[in-house]
Amino acid sequence: YTIGFTPANNIPQNGTIEITFDPDYDLSSIQAGDVSGNAGSTASIDGAKLIITVGTAAAKDVSITLVISNVKNPAFEQTTGVFAIETKNTSGNLMDTGSAAGVGILSGDLTNLSTTTSSKEILNMTDWYQFDFTLQHAVPQNGYVKITCDADYALGSTYAITLGYTLTKGGDYLKLQTDSELSAGAKSIRIGRMVNPPYVQTTDQFYVETMTPAQAVIDKGYSPAITTTPGALTNATITPVSSEIGAATDYAFAFKTTNSIGAGGKV
Repeated sequence: YTIGFTPANNIPQNGTIEITFDPDYDLSSIQAGDVSGNAGSTASIDGAKLIITVGTAAAKDVSITLVISNVKNPAFEQTTGVFAIETKNTSGNLMDTGSAAGVGILSGDLTNLSTTTSSKEILNMTDWYQFDFTLQHAVPQNGYVKITCDADYALGSTYAITLGYTLTKGGDYLKLQTDSELSAGAKSIRIGRMVNPPYVQTTDQFYVETMTPAQAVIDKGYSPAITTTPGALTNATITPVSSEIGAATDYAFAFKTTNSIGAGGKV
């Protein structure tokens, strides 16, 4: 991380610059030598606070730029809290205070996404839909995998076939809470009894997100759409009243549908 500011007062050698990070950061890997930009400076950690002991005195009204290594970003998508910055003299007495704006933390990417199903036929209550993907980041215990579906699916009868999840559902989404941590890597989830849309179409893509227990996004991506197929008309017959050439006659059309035809529908 590059941190810059201009002090209002001189910072003496062995004075300190103290930067308080959002508590979602992990600073535990920062070592004494992980600071550059001021010769001889060293770093130490106190909770969410990074303390830099200045190796070379810094003059007032002259900008300072420090680079800190081994800062671990928060584990989920967010805009962090502001960074509070203080300078202190060698006795630990406060001299200057200020702040820097928070940083936008981006989610990771789900990769290798695929969608398969036991049936693409319209209005079919499928045996299963399977969603495959690769996690870039782990999902903690009691976190979530959320799958947002095309609104034309009926999800009211769905259940999780894959073990290790507790399923809740809304009008257009399936939300699976994890019983244990999901490590990064390839994963597969099967859902039973998804009812396909009521007409032939290429559905919207499935939007897949992984989340913390507080439902902050970790990774996200789109799983491919499904193109549904029509039901079959069976026992189809066409019978004319008269087969005589040139005759104006009636024809009877008979068939059996797989799916019902609502009022106002067409043949």
